[in-house]
Amino acid sequence: MAAILLVGYVGVMALLMIAWYGAGLQEQFTWFDDSAEWLQLDKLGHVLVCFQISRAAMGLLRWAEADKPLILWVGGPMGFWMFSPAEVLDGFSPAYGASLPDLISNAVGSAWAIWSWHRWQGFPLPFKHSWLPSPWAPLRPDLLGSNYPQQFVKDYNGMTLWLSLNLRTLLPHALARRVPAWLNIAVGYGGEGMLGGYGKLPEWVIAGREYRQWYIGPDLDLDALAPRYPWARTPLFMVNALRLPMPALRYDRDGLAWTWMGF
Repeated sequence: MAAILLVGYVGVMALLMIAWYGAGLQEQFTWFDDSAEWLQLDKLGHVLVCFQISRAAMGLLRWAEADKPLILWVGGPMGFWMFSPAEVLDGFSPAYGASLPDLISNAVGSAWAIWSWHRWQGFPLPFKHSWLPSPWAPLRPDLLGSNYPQQFVKDYNGMTLWLSLNLRTLLPHALARRVPAWLNIAVGYGGEGMLGGYGKLPEWVIAGREYRQWYIGPDLDLDALAPRYPWARTPLFMVNALRLPMPALRYDRDGLAWTWMGF
């Protein structure tokens, strides 16, 4: 367990160093309030990442047959403790600055995992992620990434962040028994037109370019299939961090639209 968590921590920090801090660090530590930027997708990204790290750590402790307090109070905060040191790197980065809203988002993600486990002994309300290459990244490869691995982390235009709701937890008991345990409904949030320029361009220019997108559609709770297929429990647990390509209804400034691949 310690070795797995250590390797995971080193891997996350190495990814951040390569993708975000290639330009080097500075000597002075600074704070920066970026809560009004990127349509708040970056803040939801922090919530999602810390939730998934905590979820994975709690899953490992469950696999190791740890008792509930250990799962809750050792595995639960792991997302916050593993991801928040990135704010130290941000504080020493000449291009960013440590963000208090980021730290709050980290805490929300881990707290959601702790509450879900305490309430349901599982994660029937998980945050999920989906991503496709966007046409905006080639316009600012220095900011949004010059290749797919970098864009996966940095290009918020290609991301959709989901809250997936298990229908059985929402329905009365009499109806819940008739609904498959693996059937969820997911609410997604994304955006387009994010090319940076915050603090440099007039606000009306940024507001005219950026717009929000909202999604709703079916989803699969792959964790619910694990008891049927014990040999696939770990792959299903990992893939369940993603919202798989499925139809969805999208709403943005152009109105309602149906997409067969709401990913």
